[in-house]
Amino acid sequence: RERSGAEARWLETVGAWFPDAVPGLVASDAATHLLLMEDLPPPRWRCWKPDLLEGRIDAALAARLGAFLGETQRRAAQAPELANVFDNAALFHALRVRPFLLVTADAHPDRAARLRALADDAYAAPRTLVHGDFSPKNLLVDDDGAFVLLDAECACWGATHFDAAFLLSHLLLKWAHRPAHAEAFRYFAGDFHGAWLGARGDAEGGDVDRRCVELLPALLLARIDGLSPVDYLGAERAARVRSFARSQLDAQPDDLERLLERYARAMGDID
Repeated sequence: RERSGAEARWLETVGAWFPDAVPGLVASDAATHLLLMEDLPPPRWRCWKPDLLEGRIDAALAARLGAFLGETQRRAAQAPELANVFDNAALFHALRVRPFLLVTADAHPDRAARLRALADDAYAAPRTLVHGDFSPKNLLVDDDGAFVLLDAECACWGATHFDAAFLLSHLLLKWAHRPAHAEAFRYFAGDFHGAWLGARGDAEGGDVDRRCVELLPALLLARIDGLSPVDYLGAERAARVRSFARSQLDAQPDDLERLLERYARAMGDID
């Protein structure tokens, strides 16, 4: 039930910075776990995930999402008091680290050491305000290019690289589902990544970027063999993602463009 409090605090904080990018917080009460937020109904707003599954890709959205994430993190760095406001490490472990990394480690004993090291790194990495579920299913979009981010129940003061890696993993999984749109997904991923780093004031290849790219294969593998597998990949596509993710856990890539080149070769065309 305490997740409602984390979401209310995130809506209040990020809503003050970007009121058009999150639902308005109408009311909240920690004692009763009450949370009321603005309604964002169709036909204007629609979930972004079905667009991607059907191969409808708004290329301009990539830079806007990356800039939003990076600017949110930049502003959070200027408000160190938020570390106490979002002290939700136990919640993040239960909802993200365990189901995505530790359960996947149990499913792949020969990659377990690497997966557990990445889980440990989630606590050792530079920290900032983390949404925790920065994914297409939690983004509403409209035909004018606007977006609204929902569902911040995992919000915490956590690993700076996590949200970017999480969204990139979703983009790559949709790419696996729609290989005919590989080029569009590849450019979208690169533009999002570049805009995120740019808004943060980071260079590619820096510490946060390296951690992001290293985590990405683990998140891909988690969506095949973890507690929350994707439901839209057939056996052949899932096997390709699994094989790629396992190989890149060994390779430990630190450059997104090289990783995307390898992914493009691994996905290829449908046999």
